[in-house]
Amino acid sequence: MVNNYASVPSLSDDVQENWLLSKYLEVYLYATLLESAPYIKDDARAQTWVMAYQNAIGTVMQQEEKQRFGDATLVIKRADG
Repeated sequence: MVNNYASVPSLSDDVQENWLLSKYLEVYLYATLLESAPYIKDDARAQTWVMAYQNAIGTVMQQEEKQRFGDATLVIKRADG
């Protein structure tokens, strides 16, 4: 099976930006907040951050799909027509 998805390059001292960070900063923001919740004992906010993270990922997927396939809608042609 061929993987058609772009990988997300790791960040480091030498590589301080990648396509995900450039276009979708909120993914990193909400993932970081979510990962910090247990350490700062803010479990009440964790659910908010989960939802925000999921929305951010959903936005990435929608935008990348739109870029890949455009705004065209699916049209099903009848076999007899």
